[in-house]
Amino acid sequence: MRLKLPLVSKNEGSMIFVLVNTVAILALLGIFFYTRVLYKRPPITENGERLRIQEEALRRSKIPEVKGMVPFEPLKVNISSARQDPAGDYTLKHIVGVNFSIEVRDVNQVSKIEQIKPIFLDQIISLLGKKTFEELTTVQGRYLLRSEMIEIANKILAEPLVTNLFFLEFVVQ
Repeated sequence: MRLKLPLVSKNEGSMIFVLVNTVAILALLGIFFYTRVLYKRPPITENGERLRIQEEALRRSKIPEVKGMVPFEPLKVNISSARQDPAGDYTLKHIVGVNFSIEVRDVNQVSKIEQIKPIFLDQIISLLGKKTFEELTTVQGRYLLRSEMIEIANKILAEPLVTNLFFLEFVVQ
């Protein structure tokens, strides 16, 4: 004994296909409109980044500790420009000079920073080399760089030991 299932006619099938495609296109247009027109990313500010980093550090640690500082030697890294030189080439070279100190949440943990210094400096040089002159000459670009450097240190340490980073010198030429 065979059961016969009701089949969808060609007209009904094509109408369902058109309806599904219309819904998918409207959903894509809605997503595009929201991401390009309605959603505005909040500007990156120094206070906002400091608060975010401090809140994250406080969330993960409950014990009050004495903060400490770890100074680093000045770095000079070649960076490029996104602008063209008069010959129409994108090879304008610039140099960024950075001198900074890291603030750690516990002065007794400074030795951990000393152990990861070579790895940390290698990743910082790599990060700076990927930045452009235009990114580093804006205030928001420097704040973003600061937060990225803190995240790199904490990622290498596998714990939120670094709470802040202070630029002692920041020169872009």
